[in-house]
Amino acid sequence: MKKILLAAMMLLGAVAVNAQKAVITGKVKGLNQNSHVFLMNIADPENLQPVTVGADGSYRLELDAPDGYARFLIVDAPKGGVKFYVQNGMKANIDLDIIQKNAAETESKVNYTGDYKDCYEFVNNEEYYQTIQNPMLEKYYGKADNLTFAQWRQEMEMLRDRQFAKLNKINNPIFRKFMREDINTKVEKGGLSWYAEIGSKADDSYLAWMEALDRDNNVNEAMMYASGYKKFLVPDGQDKSITLLNNLNTLYTNKEIINALADNEVSNLFEQAPANINDIYAAYSNVTPGREIPEQIQTLYDHYKNMVPGAKAVNFDFYDQNGKKLTLANLRGKALYIDCWATWCGPCKAETPNMVKLYNHFKNDKRIQIVSISLDKNQAAWKSMVKKENLAWPQYIVKGEFNCMLCKEYGVTGIPRFMMFDKKGNIISLDAPRPSAPNIIEWIEGNLE
Repeated sequence: MKKILLAAMMLLGAVAVNAQKAVITGKVKGLNQNSHVFLMNIADPENLQPVTVGADGSYRLELDAPDGYARFLIVDAPKGGVKFYVQNGMKANIDLDIIQKNAAETESKVNYTGDYKDCYEFVNNEEYYQTIQNPMLEKYYGKADNLTFAQWRQEMEMLRDRQFAKLNKINNPIFRKFMREDINTKVEKGGLSWYAEIGSKADDSYLAWMEALDRDNNVNEAMMYASGYKKFLVPDGQDKSITLLNNLNTLYTNKEIINALADNEVSNLFEQAPANINDIYAAYSNVTPGREIPEQIQTLYDHYKNMVPGAKAVNFDFYDQNGKKLTLANLRGKALYIDCWATWCGPCKAETPNMVKLYNHFKNDKRIQIVSISLDKNQAAWKSMVKKENLAWPQYIVKGEFNCMLCKEYGVTGIPRFMMFDKKGNIISLDAPRPSAPNIIEWIEGNLE
């Protein structure tokens, strides 16, 4: 009887510990009067929860996480943050020191003490994008002519299994379960969906993967299906986006998802200011006749319909490696092929060998200048990579990352992004072919005067 009571008491104690919320404390240094501190759910980055910080920078969080999850503690000004793992019953102290290195660059230094430090280190050092997705994109971007979906899947799952082997060394079953599910979801949905971007043909296994997507109930999976449809199922010679817009009501049944897909498609397209922007707008308007056009979409259309090929380019500024300020107008006199990139962007780095080839082809051509503009926050990392990779063409950087004038005026919301302007400062394309495109030399030659 005593053994039974003792076992019951131990079980109740375990339940009580598990029910306790996680307690995260610490101090944030480097704040100023304009600083705001937030807690961010990685799965819902738009929903920022304000964090109360004392006069000395101290904070305390009590979080309910019975199944474990990851969160970001972020600061808006100066920019900084830390990613950490949370689980009920744990206690940890996370001190964050945000160092303003110069006007455009900050550095976040973290001191972590307390429970599950190995879990904290895993979510920061063995992160999916660094260890699985980016290596795959760097290996195959622009070099995947003969890559099948089965090969893409097999290699990605091999990298995943390596991460699982590292994960199994951590003695926390709740963390292992959380991370296995997180990594698996990212591979099965996010990682495999990249095949529509880099693959050259849709075999039966890819089409089966497409059809298994829950496209009428999950908007993210609906977008993955749309990407595969445009890449592989729209007949050659047809405008892929207009064809998708014209067929949304056939491909999908959920009207809310149909409208979301239409909004997403034209948001991206309008920012590229294609020559047929008016035709795209008409096809978009017919997706749901009588529906009021969202204000954001209408604003984009009204702005970018004036930035189609042949329109005057909007000026913007950037800086060379010595900190000298320049503008787009300073580079007039030659046509410009501009590469927008960053050192942390896997697809951008995958294009680097192709940029080198493109530069070497045109470096003695007085009609054109190849230019790269970095969106890096970390200028030291940018300068280091430029030197390491021996990037011989003009290298510039903006201040403010995606909040800079270049990004705001030209709708640069994702990278890599390539644009071309003529020698008089007129727009040729806000979405030029990538250096890896098979016909890139002919395309550029055809736009030179």
